[in-house]
Amino acid sequence: MSKPRRETPAPNVPKIEKCPRCGANVLIGDKRCSNCGYNLMTLEDSVRSLNPLIVGLVTTIIGAAFALAAIGQGDRAQLIFLLIGSAFFIGGGAFVGLSYVMTDRKRPRN
Repeated sequence: MSKPRRETPAPNVPKIEKCPRCGANVLIGDKRCSNCGYNLMTLEDSVRSLNPLIVGLVTTIIGAAFALAAIGQGDRAQLIFLLIGSAFFIGGGAFVGLSYVMTDRKRPRN
């Protein structure tokens, strides 16, 4: 039996989209329009580009600062500051954990 023919690969044609502001051609993957400077990066892309350890470290420092600010406060203010500090602390840890789970290269994509 003969081998099946291989299909020729598609030529490398750059994918181009239009800038929503000025209508200029922009290559997909560019972050800004070269004509008008419009930001093409979405919020999802911005969050994915963040280093989760830096976000976790910053939120830990902010949470610790709020918790330390609660030391000389009255009862109600102390409770509020401790709740805010623990929310920053837990939120930063959750962001780090979820970003590692969601961006893991071994995780199967559906």
